[in-house]
Order: sequence, then structure tokens, then C-alpha cells
Amino acid sequence: MISEKTILRTLPNVLVLSFCASSVGAILEKADDSFRLPSTIQPLQYNLSIEPNFANITKAYFNGSLSIDLKVISTTDQITLHARDLFIDSRALQIVDNGTSQKISNITVDTTRDFYTIGLFQPLRENHHVVLIIGKFSGRLKFDKVGFYLAKYRNKANKERFLALTDFQPIGARKAFPCFDEPSFKSKFIISIVRGKEYISVSNEQLVRTVDLGNGRFLDIYKETVKMSTYLIAFSVSDYQRTVQKGLFRVYAPPEVIQRGKTDLVLSIANDALKVLENYTGIKYAMGKLDLFAVPTDYFEPGGMENWGLITLSEKNLICTNESTIDQIRKCTLLTGHEIAHQWFGNLVTPTWWNFLWLSEGFSTYMEYYTTSLVSFWVGIRFA
Repeated sequence: MISEKTILRTLPNVLVLSFCASSVGAILEKADDSFRLPSTIQPLQYNLSIEPNFANITKAYFNGSLSIDLKVISTTDQITLHARDLFIDSRALQIVDNGTSQKISNITVDTTRDFYTIGLFQPLRENHHVVLIIGKFSGRLKFDKVGFYLAKYRNKANKERFLALTDFQPIGARKAFPCFDEPSFKSKFIISIVRGKEYISVSNEQLVRTVDLGNGRFLDIYKETVKMSTYLIAFSVSDYQRTVQKGLFRVYAPPEVIQRGKTDLVLSIANDALKVLENYTGIKYAMGKLDLFAVPTDYFEPGGMENWGLITLSEKNLICTNESTIDQIRKCTLLTGHEIAHQWFGNLVTPTWWNFLWLSEGFSTYMEYYTTSLVSFWVGIRFA
């Protein structure tokens, strides 16, 4: 049993440690400056369209296009963003400043820092709003468990089925699309996904509409997100099924998992945990939905990831029933609570740099125990 008095007695020590860690963190931030993007440009909104193709699994790839609305913080003659293992068609690059297309002088690629720098003949002036258009980029889809990647599972007929999904924390977004891939660069995102008719897609926000492109291809267009860091973006294309919505929640998983009701328990726990956190913080959950996505266990390193609006969990940590072992139910409950807590502690309030990651993890770990102790007796911890 953990009492409030015990927590209050430890708070001064926590504050001292926080202050010391912040001081050390400031030093570390300066040491890392050479790997930080320039602060001359601030991204405001991304409009991203992406299409995976894994019909031939040995040559799987994705294509994309992107526009980014930018604000010029201080006058500069270049735009630097992140890109890794991407082919960016320089002929499809365009920078529009106040309705005028700016001429590009040169492009520099720094593979050590993943910098992609676009030089301009004329400088972009302070406080101007600029649009960067990247008309075509592409990358490989691999079973490498980072960025935009492939996973597989076996269905009830023992046949291999494939899916494409994302895992971006800490610096995987730059492997999926060119971006300002640092946690302090928060932006809004409009995401569109092209898929085959045999698949479904899912992303951070609610689906707005689907457009039939012909030849068995469909374009799913998603609602604009709240401002968020790039590492919290998530999307997938799969042959999964989804549960009936419970509150803001749905679960995406292989069809046989959904059909057998193996996600009903975690769905109930998640729905109750969200209500507890809204009441505790006094802050309503910021997005229009919060889905849970089952990742084949062998293709997901973290166990769970708090993508805003689309939490990914390894299948073994998402599937639990009343017939599961107590230890498995407890683990499933705590991990779900942890990722939901991150929707506030980490997503809504985000460390500006990775040396402060411990802070959001610490708060979320505390809240996972507090929250789930109120919604599930399986946790075995009582706050008094």
C-alpha cells in the first residue's frame, strides 16, 4: 500500500533531483547542439500522403508527397530538416514564399546528422509564412522494426499475412517522411493513406472520408490532428479487423483475435482508465478517438508506444481474458494504463529534448499504478 503521506514526504527529494537533472540536462543540450536543427524555421502544419506497396514482399516500398507550412523565425537562406534512407526527388521540390516560388541554389545531404538542407538564392524574411512542397519521395519497407516498416503474422489457416506500420520514437519519423524530427517542433498533421481494397488503414485521428482512386486503390483522408511531435505520429495498413467502439476506444487486431473477443478486457480497462485520468487532471482528452493496435510480438521492440490517438501494443501485451494468468492480466493492465497516461504526460506536455524523457516516463509510470488501481483489482496496489 502506498499512502499519500509517503508520496508527500518524498516530493522534496524528487524536486531536488528534478532541479539537478535539469541543470545537467541543460549542459547536455548544449553538448548536443551540433545535432540539433537550426531554430530559424518553425513547422506549423504537415499535409502528408503516403502509399505503401508490399505486394512483392522482397521489394516492398512506399511513395509519398508532402507539404509543410512554415514560419520563418529569423531571416535565413536555407531550410534544414531531417531525412534518413529516403529518396527525395529534387525536381519535385518547391518553396513558396508569399505566393512566389523561390529558386533553389543547392541541396546538401549530411548522412551523419540526417540533415537535408535546401539552399536558396534569396533569403526568407523573418515572420514570413512559407510552404515547402516535396512532391515525391520514397523509401524501402523492411522488417527492421523502426520508422515505417513491415511485420507479419499467421492467420488461423496458418498463412502468412503482412502489414505495414510505424514506430517513430525517438527518431524514426525521418525514415518515413522528411520532417523536423525533434520533440520541440510540434505541428498539426493532415495524413492521407493510399491502400488496396483488401486492406484498411488507421492513423492518429478519425477518418474523414475515403476516395475511390480506381484500379482497386483507395485514399483514406484523416482529420487534422492537434499540435504534436513527429515521434507521436502513427499509421498502418493491414488486413486487421476492429472492435465495436467503446467510448473513444477501438482495438485493431488480426481477425480471429477480434472474433474470439480476446481484447474485450483491455478495451474495458482502457475506457475506465481514460475517465480516471480526465477526472484526475481536469483536462479532457485532446483527440477524437484513442485506438489500440496489436503489433505482432516479434516485430515490436518497446512492448507499447503512446502514439497520440493510436497506441501500439505488442500482441502478447494487448490480448488478455479472464482466463489469462493473473500475471499476464496485471502486465496487460499496467502497460495499457501507462500508455494512456502518456496521452497527458508526454503527448500533451512534452520534453523539449530527449535528455528529459525520464520525466514523462516517471510521471506515466506513477500514473499507470494510480489509475489502474482504481479500475482493476488485478493490479494488487491500493493508494490510500
